[in-house]
Amino acid sequence: MRLFLNLRAPFGLILGMLFGGLTCGAELSLSALLRRFDAPPAPGERLRAAESLAEYGATATPALVERLRDGDDAVRSYACLALVRMGPAAAEAVPQLVVLLDDPQEYVRADALTALREIGPAAAPAVPVLAGILRSADRPLRLRALESLAAIRTPESCQALTAALDVHDRDLQRSTLKALQRLGPDAAAALPKLLHFAVTAQEPSLADEAFLAAGALGDVAVPELVVLLEAELPATRRRSALALSRAGASGEAAVPALQRAVRDADAAVRFRAVRALGNIGKPAAAAQAVLAQARHDPDADVRWAASQVLQRHGLEHTPVSAGTAP
Repeated sequence: MRLFLNLRAPFGLILGMLFGGLTCGAELSLSALLRRFDAPPAPGERLRAAESLAEYGATATPALVERLRDGDDAVRSYACLALVRMGPAAAEAVPQLVVLLDDPQEYVRADALTALREIGPAAAPAVPVLAGILRSADRPLRLRALESLAAIRTPESCQALTAALDVHDRDLQRSTLKALQRLGPDAAAALPKLLHFAVTAQEPSLADEAFLAAGALGDVAVPELVVLLEAELPATRRRSALALSRAGASGEAAVPALQRAVRDADAAVRFRAVRALGNIGKPAAAAQAVLAQARHDPDADVRWAASQVLQRHGLEHTPVSAGTAP
């Protein structure tokens, strides 16, 4: 006999169909589920009970908070897992989850961090403790704390994230920069620290990621990136153009500076400036003229990029003399 699973069914139901016994929270009362959770009749029942408790949402949170205080490591851990499944509905559990960040068992601390991540912005009271974990000696927990801070998405959590750039751990720094890229404009408060890191980073790949994170911030970063387009170091100008190429329509205010950058002495700057002009939107007449001229650039990559941008916007027949160059 074949078993067909409804993939839209609650996870507790799927577990019950696969393993038998408990199916979903709807089939047992909350009190019955809690009894199974506290004294599971068979291996695996506590996990199934935790999954089904999560289906009760905020109604089950007070009982799960009590179990976060239990003397049994496994009970605390599985209570965290139920809260992970509940996500924002578990906001009431945040204070006790913060207490668990000092739990003697590392896996319980890790589970509490995951629950805070899934709760999201409502976990904002945990930010100071999470920021402290970023400086701990435990690298796996540092990365989990970083993920939680990124999920909280408040100005305070973003500032705590940027503080991780001061920790001399390249993996943590890279993960922080990736998280800031994903946050985009929500991480606008990080701009000053981010740009300082970007222009002082010794490792090129970290500097690249920092500039990309700045570009992802949107309008707020454009004026600073325009200034850096005229920096003395070619590498800084390249990365600024790269960041602006990721800014999309937010980079419209940078168009005049990018038109000048298409004539930069450095071919890589010219290439990235051309790409940025194309990514911002359909070029205006003056920018079209600059791009048409770039089709005759000494560098083959610049010529290719200019042709691609013009073609993408239906401007491949733009003559070199069109418009007025800046």
